[in-house]
Formats: sequence, C-alpha cells, structure tokens
Amino acid sequence: MKVKIQTMLGDIIVRLYDETPIHRDNFIKLVKEGYYDGTLFHRVIKDFMIQGGDPDSKGAPAGKMLGVGGPDYTLEAEIKDGLFHKRGALAAARQGDQVNPERRSSGSQFYIVWGQVYSEGQLRQFSKQMRMQQVQQAFNQLAAAHKEEIMQLRRDRNRAALMELQDKLAAEAQQQVSADAGMTEEQQQIYSTLGGTPHLDGQYTVFGQVTAATMALVFNLKYNKEISLSFRGFRPDLKLIGQIYKVGAPSIVVQSVGSVMTYGLNLILADFGVAQTVFGVYFKLQSFVFMPVFGLNNGMVPIIAYNYGTGKRDRVVATIRSSIFFGVGIMLCGLAVMQLFPAQLLGFFNATDELLTIGIPALRIICLSFSFAGFCIVVGSSFQALGNGIYSMIVSVARQLCVLLPVAKLLSLSGNVNLVWWAFPIAEIFSTALSVFFLIRIYRKIIVHIGETGPA
Repeated sequence: MKVKIQTMLGDIIVRLYDETPIHRDNFIKLVKEGYYDGTLFHRVIKDFMIQGGDPDSKGAPAGKMLGVGGPDYTLEAEIKDGLFHKRGALAAARQGDQVNPERRSSGSQFYIVWGQVYSEGQLRQFSKQMRMQQVQQAFNQLAAAHKEEIMQLRRDRNRAALMELQDKLAAEAQQQVSADAGMTEEQQQIYSTLGGTPHLDGQYTVFGQVTAATMALVFNLKYNKEISLSFRGFRPDLKLIGQIYKVGAPSIVVQSVGSVMTYGLNLILADFGVAQTVFGVYFKLQSFVFMPVFGLNNGMVPIIAYNYGTGKRDRVVATIRSSIFFGVGIMLCGLAVMQLFPAQLLGFFNATDELLTIGIPALRIICLSFSFAGFCIVVGSSFQALGNGIYSMIVSVARQLCVLLPVAKLLSLSGNVNLVWWAFPIAEIFSTALSVFFLIRIYRKIIVHIGETGPA
C-alpha cells in the first residue's frame, strides 16, 4: 500500500509495510478520515528527521508548542528486526521509556528519517550499543519476572542477597543475547552508503519507507523561484560567529547540564523500584507548570534588552519585578495543584499501587521547590537579557551538578526514597541564594547605571 503526502514543496510517496499491519491500517484509516489534512511538519532537525501528524498543528500560530497532540489511543509496538531506520524510513513517534516501557506508538504522529552516513568504526560502536540495549531489555524482563522477590529483599534491606540476584539475572541476560547480536550486515551496508539513524533501531516502530521525493526537491530548486539556495559570495564572519557563541554558549551549557542531571538521578533512583518511572512522570507533569514561565521569559527578554539598549532603567526594573511576580505566581499555582491532587495527576499515567505509594509523596516534596524555581528562572533570563548569561550558567551548573546530584546521592544512602526527593527543594533554595547574590551584583554594576552614559 502506498500513500502520497502532499506538501508545499512537493509530494512524498511512502510505501507502508505489510509486516506492521496495526500501524499500516491505522495510518490508512487516518488518511481516509482527513485527519492529517492541514497539519504541519512541526519538528525538523537537520541530518536527523522531520516529524508530523500532530492535529494541534492545524492553523497553529508561530511559536506554539507542538508535539503532544493525537487521538485518544496508542498503538501496540511492532518493532521488527528487518525494518530499520535507513534514510527515508517512516516510523511512529512515541513517549519515552520512562513513562512508556511497552514502547507503544503515538496514535497519529510519525517521522521520516534523514540521518547521515556513518563510517565503519562508528557502526561497530553502534552495533555494540545495540547489543548492550538488547541485554538490558532481557535483564529488565527477567527483573520484572522476579519483581516480588526483589521488592521483598529491598524491604528486608538484604543488600547482599539483592546483589547476588542482580548478578544472576545479569548473567542470564547475557546468555539470552548471542555474542554476535547487534547490527546486521545489511544494516551496516545501508548506513555506510545511504545513511540513516541507527541509534533508533529497536526502539521505535518502523512501518514504511519513502519511495519518491527526490524529484520534488529537484523541481523546486530548479523552477520554484521563491526558493534560492546559493553559496556564491558566502564568507563566514568569524568575529560575528564569536559574538553569537558568546551569548549562546551559556544557554548551550544550561541545556546540556539538564541532560547530565537527569541521567545521574536515574542512576541514583535505580535501586528504588519504580522511582525512575515516578521521576519520568514528574518530568511530564512539571512541563505544564514550567512552560508558561518559559513563555513569560520569551516575552520578557526582548523587553529588557530593548530598554537596556535605549537607556530606560525604570522599564527594565519594572519588567523584572513584574516577571518575578507573575512567574512565582504561576509556580505557586502548580505547587497547589500537586499538593492537592497528586493521586489524580498520577492517574493520567495508569499508575499502579506501587507507583502511587512512591509517587504521591514524591510530587508533594518536589513541588515545594516550584516557587524558588520560578524566581530563579526569571532572574536567570534577566541576566541573559542584560548580556551576562554566564551568571545563569553558573547558577544552573551549581544547582544541578554541585548540589542536587550530590545531595540526592547522600540521601539515597539512607535507603528511603522519600528523602531523595528533598534534594530538589534543597537545590532550589541554594540556587535562589546564588541568584539573589548575582542579581544584587548586576544591579549595582549595570542596572543602576542604565541611562547615565548608555549601556554599561
């Protein structure tokens, strides 16, 4: 079965695989219903993929957050060994493993792979990683089969027996996965010539392949005069590039630090049953609270920067003050919701009794950090607007790497997972103190002088 995807830049023809009947039939059903009509490719990442299928993207204004829309159902995973992420592969998007261990696919969202061509050395490394993932999956399945035994050993705090069982299951997992498991010769040949995204193999359902799109690109580049791509006269301006990275480097570091913190905390929570799942669910829920504050920041930063440049100190101060007020107010609303309705929030994720037991106190403890976080987010963005992004970088690194992770590790030694969650409020209180210090410093150094002799 073939389907034509019509875009403003030409048509894309995809062939749907019969080996994945659930995804094939669902995709055809949605196409016939006109479900995809008017939707956007809302996520486009160079040398990686393009993603579409979000019904909320129909007529969406610029800047709207997209990627969570879809029908009220998900699809059973159909991950097949012979179907992999070569260039042009059509695959189903999904939520992460932390909240979606069965790797069920989104009911409507999909992506088309572009990827890149890899060397033999890179592919060997990917092959090793794929085998490690297969071993980890086998271990997780064995651990699930021994769940009651593991939980009893944890309740008894019998670490010796728990480690012995863990070693036994790890050995069994290694035996289940053959030594030559990993990337096939076909995959290596495709990824070294055509290209793709091998790190996604075995993780997402591939259910189709693009069969025709090249001519659309050629015709658009040749005949569509609205598109003009040329490197003639192009000369990189190293000074300008340096200025861009001077402003952007702190933001790059801040984003990277968040990933390191998430990885480290997951390692710490690995010994506490479903605590990792609780952490993943919290991350999904907190985005509904944090996103409005991030949106507030997006409006605040250009206002502060403009008035800073034009020497209007009163407007800079008023904007920072108002943003702090509304930012903290939004976070307090989120705090109230998590304090009053933690069980209902977890219920959106079909929470088990065990997840509720750990998740309810977790949400109530972690959300105590929200009001402090709201202040720090607004103040950190103010630093960037005034040309001192290094301050926000220092606060972020100190909060997540120097306080949150070490405190969480120390509290985990108690064996009580509820104590681990207190690392969040402790880290936010520390970052609030640091933010206040930098705010006073930048006020005395820059803000108080705005309008006197121009920007400091």
